[in-house]
Order: sequence, then C-alpha cells, then structure tokens
Amino acid sequence: MSLRYCINVPTPTGGQVESNGRDYAAASTIGLNQKSGTIDGESRYVMHPGTIDACFQLAIISFEQGRYNVMPYSTIPMRVEEMTIAYPEETEGNAFAWTEECQRPFFRSHIQLVNSNGIPLLECTGTWFKKHEMSWSARSTAVAPYQKYMQYRWQPDIDYAAKTQGQSFYKSLEEAAHELVGLINHKRPMQRAFVALSPKISQLSSSLQGAHELIIFKGQLNTAIFQELQSILAPTGRMLIMQDGNTSVTSSCLDCPSIISRPALELCVSQTSLLLSQELEDGGDRQPEPTAITLVVLEVAVDVVNLHQTKHALHQNTVILDIDGRTAEGGLSLGFLRVVRSEHPGAKILSLDVDWEESPHSIAQAMLTVQGAAAPRSSGQETEFWLHKGILHTSRLVPWTCPSTSPKDSQTVKLPLETPLQSDFVKSEFIFRANEEFSMDSKEDEICLQVEMTEYQGWATDQRTKQPVVVVGHTISNYCESTLRQVVTLSAQSGYQTIVKAKKGACFEYEGLDPALLCAALPTVCKVLLCMSWLGRAQKNDRILFLQMPLLFAKMAISFSKGLNAQITVVVRTQEESEELYEASPSGIPIVVVEDMHASHMSPVLEATSGTFSLVICNRFSAAGQEAWKHISAAGRFVLCYEELEGKLDTGPFTKGASFLPMGYENLGTRQEMAAEILQDGSEFFEEEQGHLDVPCASSNGNQTNASPGSAGEVHAAVRFNYGETSVKILPPLQRAKFFSDAAYLLIGGLGGLGSSLVRWMVKRGCRHFIFVSRSGATQPKAAQTVELAEKAGASVQVFQADGGNESDMRAIVARVMKERPIRGVVHAAMVLQDGLLQGMTAAEYQAAVTPKLRIAHVLHSVLINAPLDFFVMTSSISATIGTPGQTNYSAGNSFLDAFAVYRQSLGLPACSIALPMVLDVGVVAENQAVEGSLQRLGFYGIDEVEMLEGLEVAMSPNSPSHLVLGLDPSLLHRSAGTNRLFWHGDARLRGVQRDLDLLQGSLSASKPDGEVIGDGEELNYETLMARVGGRIIQKCASMLGREIDEINFSKGTVASYGLDSMIGSELQQWLFGEFGLALSFHAFTAPEMTFEGLTRQAVEALGVGGAK
Repeated sequence: MSLRYCINVPTPTGGQVESNGRDYAAASTIGLNQKSGTIDGESRYVMHPGTIDACFQLAIISFEQGRYNVMPYSTIPMRVEEMTIAYPEETEGNAFAWTEECQRPFFRSHIQLVNSNGIPLLECTGTWFKKHEMSWSARSTAVAPYQKYMQYRWQPDIDYAAKTQGQSFYKSLEEAAHELVGLINHKRPMQRAFVALSPKISQLSSSLQGAHELIIFKGQLNTAIFQELQSILAPTGRMLIMQDGNTSVTSSCLDCPSIISRPALELCVSQTSLLLSQELEDGGDRQPEPTAITLVVLEVAVDVVNLHQTKHALHQNTVILDIDGRTAEGGLSLGFLRVVRSEHPGAKILSLDVDWEESPHSIAQAMLTVQGAAAPRSSGQETEFWLHKGILHTSRLVPWTCPSTSPKDSQTVKLPLETPLQSDFVKSEFIFRANEEFSMDSKEDEICLQVEMTEYQGWATDQRTKQPVVVVGHTISNYCESTLRQVVTLSAQSGYQTIVKAKKGACFEYEGLDPALLCAALPTVCKVLLCMSWLGRAQKNDRILFLQMPLLFAKMAISFSKGLNAQITVVVRTQEESEELYEASPSGIPIVVVEDMHASHMSPVLEATSGTFSLVICNRFSAAGQEAWKHISAAGRFVLCYEELEGKLDTGPFTKGASFLPMGYENLGTRQEMAAEILQDGSEFFEEEQGHLDVPCASSNGNQTNASPGSAGEVHAAVRFNYGETSVKILPPLQRAKFFSDAAYLLIGGLGGLGSSLVRWMVKRGCRHFIFVSRSGATQPKAAQTVELAEKAGASVQVFQADGGNESDMRAIVARVMKERPIRGVVHAAMVLQDGLLQGMTAAEYQAAVTPKLRIAHVLHSVLINAPLDFFVMTSSISATIGTPGQTNYSAGNSFLDAFAVYRQSLGLPACSIALPMVLDVGVVAENQAVEGSLQRLGFYGIDEVEMLEGLEVAMSPNSPSHLVLGLDPSLLHRSAGTNRLFWHGDARLRGVQRDLDLLQGSLSASKPDGEVIGDGEELNYETLMARVGGRIIQKCASMLGREIDEINFSKGTVASYGLDSMIGSELQQWLFGEFGLALSFHAFTAPEMTFEGLTRQAVEALGVGGAK
C-alpha cells in the first residue's frame, strides 16, 4: 500500500489529505472510478480497486496521524470484517478513515466513502492492517543503526599531532593504545581491525577475509611479517606496531617500505616501542612540494562574497586559506566556503580556526602544514582545521545520543514497587527506565497489575513491535479494583514492564499453579491450542504431521491429542530428541518419529506413513513444508506456525478443499476477547497436565538471567521481579524541555508555518504566554492564524511589529514584558532566502540572507544576558553543514549561528543551534513542491512536523549539545539517494556517514534475494547481460504472480498485463531497487513500452554497466 498511483487512479496522497497530526483520523476527496483507463480490455467494476486502495491508504494515514513521511510501503490489509459497496454515480466522493485500535504492528480502522449528498458508497467496518518492515530496511538498520541526530566532534589529527603525542605521558601501554586507536578511528572510522599477538602471522592472515583498516601487531617486525600484514590491510589502513624494548621499530626493520620508515608517530611507553604508520595509500612524505601556487588569504568574513570579482580564478594551483580567530563571526566563512567547494569541485579551499592564545610562530607553522595538504574536497583530504594548544584538530560529524540513554549513565537501586518501569535486555543484563507513556488511571473494564513474573523474551531483544507475553502478578488497588488478587494474563509488550494494564475479562487466577512454570510453558500451551484447536480443528482419527516443530510444542500437542485416536508423525532432528519424545508420550497414541530428515524432501516421512495427512503443523515453509502441503488430504488443514510464507504456494490442494492457515500468534496482543479464551483454555489444560509436563525452566531474578537454550535451541525461562530486594540499573529520566505557565517565551520569525506547529506543541506542554516579534506583525494571514490558534488554546499572545535586529526596539520590548513575568526561553527562527550561485550573487543579496541571522542573534544575546533563560534555540539548516550549492549566503548565516551557540555555551549560557533538513509538511518546502523536488534530487530526505518538534525539544532540553544536526541518518540517506553519489561525497568531515552508506550499499549487494551474482566478475557483452538479467526478472515475477516461466513473453505484453496489482507491484518495486538499484513508480509498469524486455533494459542501465561489461 501507500503507492503513488498514476493520475488516472485515485489516491489521497496525490491530493489534499486533512489530518491534525494528533488524532488517529484522516479525510480526503477521492475519485470514484470504475476503470483506470490504462489497461486494454479492463473489466467493469462496481468500484475500481484503485478507489478502494485509496481508501485503504487513507486508513493507513489515519493510523500514522497524518505523518505521510513515515508511512511504510509494506503495510497491508489483513481482513475486513464487513464491507458495504454501491455503484457510484458521481466522479468524486468524500472519504473518512479513523483508527480505533492501535497495537503495533496491528491496527483496526473504519472507512466511509460518501457522495455529495452524504449517501454511503463504501463502508468498511473493522479493517485490520499489519505494518511490516521492508526487507532492505530491516537489513539497513542491522548494518547501520538509525542515527537521528548528529553533532560535531573535534579531536587532534593523528597525522599532524605526531610531535605532541610523542611527548605525551602515558601511564601504561594500554592507555597509549586506547588513545591512539581512538584518534585513528576519528581520522577514518573503522569497520575492521585485526589484533595479532602471535608470531605465526602467515597461519592467521591466510584465514582472514576482507581488508582491515587497522592492524595491531605486537612482536619483532621484519620484512616477511610486514608483507603478510600488508596483504590484509585496506588501502587507507594503518599499522600500529608494538615491540618490546626501547629500540625503535624503524631501526629493527631497515628494509621496510616508507609507511614504516617514515611513520606518522613513534614513541616509547613502559619499555615498549610503538610505531603508527601512515595510511597505506598515503605512504610518502607529507612535506609540501615546492609548487608555485596562488595563495588567497581571507581576513574579513563578510567580504568573501567579493572573491569571485577578484583576479584570482579558481584554478588548480590556487589555494584559498581562510584564517579566523575562534569567534562566532569566524563561523560565517565556514558555511560560505562549504558551498563554494560544492559549486567549484576542483577548488582547493581550506579553513583554519586559531585560538587567540596561539603564538604567531605556531600559526605560521600551521598555515604551512595545512597548505601543503590542500586538495579538492572530492579527494577526501581534510578541509577544515582548528589550531588548539599548538595542535591541529579536525572535526567529524558523529551520532549524538541523549546522555541518559546509555547504560553507563544508570544508577543501581533496589527495584521499586508501584513504579511503572520499562526495561531492555542488554548483554545478559536488564536496564530499566521510567515508562513515561504509562498511566496508572484505569478504565472500568481494566486493571493494573504489578508484574511479579513474566515470560522470558529471548526472541524480543531486537523487536520494535509488541508481542503477546504471559504475565503473572497481583492487582493494584484503585477505584476500579479494590481487592488484591494473584492473576495471569497476556500483555502486548516490547521489552519488560513492571506494571501492565489488562482487561478484567482477560485475567485469571492461578491458585495452585507454579508461576515460574506457568510463564515458561503457558506460551507454548497457547500456541498448541491455537494450532490444534482453533485453526487446525483436530478431530478423531486425524493423521497429524508435526514438521520441524520445537520439542516442547510436540510434547504438549501429543498430550492434547489424547482421546482423538489420531495417528501422529513427528519429525525430529536427533536420536536424543526421538528418545525424549517417546518417553514423554502417553501410551496408546500411535507415533511415528522420523530422525534427521533432509530439509529438501519428504521421502522418509512418506515411507513411514500412508503418504497423506489431514492436519500438518509446520514451523517454517521450507522445501519439506511445501512437499507436505502437496500431500495434504482433501479438506486437510495446513497450519504455518512461526515464520511468514516465503516462495510460491502450490494451488493444487485448494482444489481439494484444503486450507492454508498462518497461525498469527502475535494477533493475540490486539484481540483481547480471543486472547482471553485462549488463555482460559490454556490455563485449564496446564492445570490438568502440570504433573505430566517436563519443562526445563530457568529463572531470573530481575537484573540478569542464566537462561540457556535447551534442545533445538529452545529457551524456557521466567523473569522474576523481586521488589525491594534485587538491585537493578535504572536510567535517569530524560531531561525534557519544561514550560512554566507563569513565564513568557519569545519567538522571532515564528509566525509562519513553523510557528503554528511550535505554538500548538508548546501550549500542549504548558506554555501560556507567547511574545512574537515580526517585521510584518500579525498582518499576514498565516500570522493571524497562528495567533488565533494560541488564543483558542488558552494562551495569551503579544505581537510586536519590530525588527528583531534593532537593539533599542528589542530592549524596550523585553523590558515591557519582564515587568509582568520572566522570559524563560527564546527561539530565533528568522530567515530570508536569496538563493543563487556565487558567480552571479551581489553583495546586497549576500547580506539580505546573512544579516537577519547574525544581527538578531547578537541582539537577543545582549538584551537577554541577565534573563533566567532555560533555552536559547536558533534554527539553522543542514545547508550550512554540507554546503548546498546555490546557498552561499544562507549557509554563511547558518554556520554563524552554529558558532554563536558554541560561544554562548562557553560562557555558561544555554544555547543550541539546530540544523534542520527540509520539513515536508511545514514552512517553505510544504508551500513549494519545486523546492522539495530540487532538494530530493540532491539526495536529501525530509522530516515531518513531528520529527521537527522532537528535534526542537532536544534543542530546548538542559543537556542539549551546542549544535544538533538532523537529516544525515545513513539509513534514510540510503533510501533517498539509492546508489547515486551524493554531491558532498569525499568530505572528510562526513567519513563516518559515508562509511555507513558504503556498508549499506555493500549489504544490499550481498543480500540478493536469489543469491546469484550476475557474471561473477567475468566480462559480459550486452546480449548476454540482457539475457541473464531478463531471466532473473522473469523468474522473480513468475514466482510473485503464481505463473509458470514459459507463460511470460519477454517482448510482448506489459508487465501489468500479467495480473500485477498494487500489492505485488509494491513487492516488485522493492525487489528491483534492492537487486539492481532501479527505482520505478507503479505507473511505470502499466506503460505500453514496459514489456519485460523494456524492464530488463532499464535494469541493465541502472546497474551502471551499459553495454560494456
């Protein structure tokens, strides 16, 4: 779902969707089509499926509260409880969707589509959806985790700090190695390192695969060892050599190449000599060659716009060196020059910040050093330096995480009672934090439970979706529940919680049952009941096959089969499992056990039985599962338990009345009535069989676990919470932005789109007094709407028509406001856009964008220097961070704000400059689709209003960094840019981001669904390449469409004509992008020229190989 259909097919995302961003509801006008008009011979429908798809999209939008930027491309409708449909007589209708139950990944929505008179044309009551992770998205987060926020980190450059580091005093070898490895990783983020403590290098290196960015070797170095190490070293890799004794490494390896003989660093620590090589590809002497150059030294930041008017053309022997004292004004040139580098890729432009304390000699030496390394940005060389304490530092953009989210920030306390906590299981240890979303208030049909014991969630360590979890605990007394009871229930959770809510009808007392055994075994009991009774409808004399099921499941299912006189066949892996199963099985039940069955065939099972089964319960749909499905009897039932269906499903058994039934155990988390029945039946079964169940059960005390896997990797364990006894680690609560109802908050430039979002959010958080300063006042329609919005929410608003950069006006305004109440926070969001390439920019255009940023920041700092501010937030832009072409002026102004925030924090004052990417549904981008399109072509991705507000909250919080950057998450950049090279490629500051992008691209190439490499390195002519790629595409499409390969004509008929609908189209889009880097719209598949041959041609072109190889 969530596809952008062609204009002929109705879709809400192509028009105006109304949603307030808070409620689970959405509305839109949708076209009422009976045909699409794009497919010849199309059948007549009561209502075209595209119209219904559009309504389903609207339901997904309602679930996401209007946040179209986060809508997944693989949310699918599972079922509709009731649908009413009528013939439309008009061309448009008004559609409404609202979501009633949200229990991720499931949600239940209602849809209504009416004509202009309000008469229903389509009503869907109880439409269930499931939100799936896209396959490549799941891979991408495994390779490179989400990095929502970035910040600058400055550290000594290991190549230029050799002399200083060599004179440093280290207490131990470990301390020296730790610091050096940190500096190496800062210089070039590592993916692989090899530590060799054995002299038998040849035996080790031969078993290693791939190149390593760092090799640490301890021992006597010689030429042979060096060559072995060099064979596994990456082109940009380094060696850190440790050798006992005070003899230098270079003197012991006289014939080693220059990366050893001319090292980046050499020192002696604790009777051990250390040598750090230069990067392998660097290898030579770093002293600048005596080349004639033109050196342009920029001294005044605001005059840089005149650079292009000088006689200094940006030719290959021109070096622009910007030298600034470390002041806020010095930040102007950083953003400016980043854009110049983008507009002139071959230019050699360097920035050097210096501390005021540095001596002239130190500055001169630094100038000579960095000038010798001058190179275009695309070369990957450093372009920005900071001279601090005589050492050249370089910066990197690195992920920023809130200080209270790391385990090292936790405090060890006794586990508290009646405190809602949420936990994660990290490296065999529980880390708790306050569950801020949990409310102790209960509805009449709900109760709160203090969890005493719960199911071990070994399966959930990386889950982001909630799963049903067995919980044992006692009720917490409140106005809904006055009696204290011990109960068991199923709770939808992700991670562990100390207090949960449950429906009263879904809680059962468990007197006389072992709670640990209950938590460990009841989940399997419920799955057995779901498979055998609810779905499988097991009957007398059934022939039942348990295929590749966990051993405990098989034991319980056999116990459940008592009295059915069913013949049971169980496939197990080993002789030990076979013996264990026989011992645990009640007498009188005929059981056939097949050991060590090869997964690719069913011959041993068919030989041991009659060859047909009336009920098959299968763990995964492997080749053996597919064979079992083919041999199912008439009206047989095939239950797939744990994994989703993969591959092609043979349709033959359906003609015999057979049923294919995925278990869907996770549904119990959202379907309370069904969960209550399953849990009640399971508790009764458990009570009857408790004495016969042999469940190996491990128990944890709430701070760590000793749960170990049993047979076949099964883990059966319970987690016990010992309140007031067990010591646990609890993270401190997040320090969120606070708004005081008796304080005022000042917003400059906040009456536009961003202002209305910010006002609504701040009012919700408790703000009651707003002060706006704007040159146009509240005369503009959007400004008036923002004021009206705040006043309707109960806040007072004062709007001053003034220039925020005029200090006398601002002093008067601040004095007037502070007579009534204190000003506790300020947001500087003023901006003016005057985009254009530097070559054609005038000084007036440059100043128009820079001056508001610079002057207003200075004035606010001056007039509020003594105000009790909790936050001082300035909205910057990602353009200043990466240098967006055409925005030298805007980037200069924003990079000044970044530097000004550093300046304020150095004075002990609150400040944060937040660099925002394009905000898709607020402000300039939302009002101008051309802006969004141009930014997307540059490889940017956008954020939505909610993500923007989350970032602003971080910027307002007490522990915010001075500079916060959004829009550089490698996973999202990878989705946005695909295989295209981003314009800032090679920027040394972004090496960490680039490394993760390379890893993501590598994982995409290495994770091909069909596992086949086209050509495998051999040279291919165009015809052979077309044949191989075309064969792959046809094979995949045939599998998706349920057709035979020979049914598909390579040159005739569009791809869509073979039965491609929106669901399969979405899957095909994902596969083509992941396999070939080919991005297509759904509409492209319906184009007349889009035969399989045409699709293959585009895939070959997307591979970037053309007709050459």
